[in-house]
Amino acid sequence: GLVKAHDGYIDVHSIPGEGTVFDIYLPVISDPPADESGHDQGKTSWHGGSETILLVDDEDTILTLGRTVLEEQGYRVLTGTNGQEALEIYRSTPGIDLVILDLNMPRMNGIECLRELAKINPGIRVIICSGYSPDKLIPDVMQHVTANFLSKPFEMKKLLDLVRKMLDEQQQDTQGDGQHNFTKDGSRQTGFP
Repeated sequence: GLVKAHDGYIDVHSIPGEGTVFDIYLPVISDPPADESGHDQGKTSWHGGSETILLVDDEDTILTLGRTVLEEQGYRVLTGTNGQEALEIYRSTPGIDLVILDLNMPRMNGIECLRELAKINPGIRVIICSGYSPDKLIPDVMQHVTANFLSKPFEMKKLLDLVRKMLDEQQQDTQGDGQHNFTKDGSRQTGFP
């Protein structure tokens, strides 16, 4: 699955009665080259904001890192560890501008959570994060929400760029109906199929 999709492999060593060791190997990604002016092309100065973001993932590392990075950009970040918790937070907290939602979580998965969030707010904006293909998503859920897909693992730069893009589009859409179709490449399509 995920390891193979990133050109890696898993080496397994097992000794009966003693245990098993899994070694995961992934290719090294080198730093992006500096341009002629000496600036690192991989670093961007992001335009943050003060909007409220609900970050939902069952992995503590992702929640901690995501919260830290988003708060450093000025965003107010609320976190949840499963779909049920996300719904409780969303219902009890007015003014959530964007939801970043993992698909595989305990108690209530991301698809079920998204269905319920769409019932509460059909114009909700969501970034769906998963190590699985976006083709596995259920299209009927996506018809009435603005959603973008971010494949795990992802670089924080991609997350920050997509967060800002979706929030900026939300401001522009206040003049329209705010409803868009989901696309797996991070872009959006207006209207319905």
